[in-house]
Amino acid sequence: YVVELAISKQSLQQLDLIKNNRIECGLFRADCTDLNSQDSTIRWISWIKPQSSEPDFHVPSAFGLLVLD
Repeated sequence: YVVELAISKQSLQQLDLIKNNRIECGLFRADCTDLNSQDSTIRWISWIKPQSSEPDFHVPSAFGLLVLD
């Protein structure tokens, strides 16, 4: 599967989320194996190395700065 998302820069500005052309965010990817089986596993991958044993979007260290053009 593929998930795509588009959020306008104007929306982010209206929400006051952009500071100096940067936004704090967390990006994660899930690698799934054999989704049709009871033995399926999901392995989460973070774009940065958070200060936790596994990727976890509940901790502040999982967020980084994304620079916008």
